[in-house]
Amino acid sequence: MTTRFSKRSQMELLGLAFVVVLITLGLLFYIKFQAAKQPSTAKKTFTESQKASNLLNSLLKTNTYCEDATLTQLLQDCAEHKVPSSQIDCDGYTSCEFANRTIAYIFQQTLEEWKNDYFLEVCLWNTITQQCLPDETLFTLPPLTTGCSGQRESSSQFIPTSSGVLKIWLDICY
Repeated sequence: MTTRFSKRSQMELLGLAFVVVLITLGLLFYIKFQAAKQPSTAKKTFTESQKASNLLNSLLKTNTYCEDATLTQLLQDCAEHKVPSSQIDCDGYTSCEFANRTIAYIFQQTLEEWKNDYFLEVCLWNTITQQCLPDETLFTLPPLTTGCSGQRESSSQFIPTSSGVLKIWLDICY
C-alpha cells in the first residue's frame, strides 16, 4: 500500500509542477507582449506635451559653474548688461556667451540625442505688442533658424529684468 501512495503522491507532485510551469510560461508570454506594446496615444501625447515645458523649467533652474549662477541669473545679467560687457564673468565669457554655450550643450545631450529638432529664442519682450523688441533678440538656438516647419510643442517663460521682460521660448519639433 505504501508503494501505491508514493506513486500517487509522485503523480500529484508531477501534476502540480506541470501546472506551475504552465502558469510561469503564461506570465512570461504576458510580460513579453506587454513590454513590446506601444504606449497608448493619450499617454504619448501627454508625455510629449510636457517635454518642452519640463525641459525649459529645468533648464532655467540649472546651476552652472560660472560663479554658481543659475541659467536664469545668467540670462538676466545678459539682458541687463548687453554684450560685450556683463557683470558676471564666466572664465572669459560674457554671461550671454556662457548661457548660449551651456544651453546648446544641454540640448546637444538631450534633444539632439533624442533626435528632436528644436528652436529656442531668448529676447526682450514687448508686453504691449506681444512680440520681441526689434534688435533685442539675445540669441537663438540653433543659430539662424526660424523655427519648426511642421508640428511642434511650445513652452515659454518670462523673466523680469531691469531692462524689461525677458522671454525664453522653446519649440520642440515633431
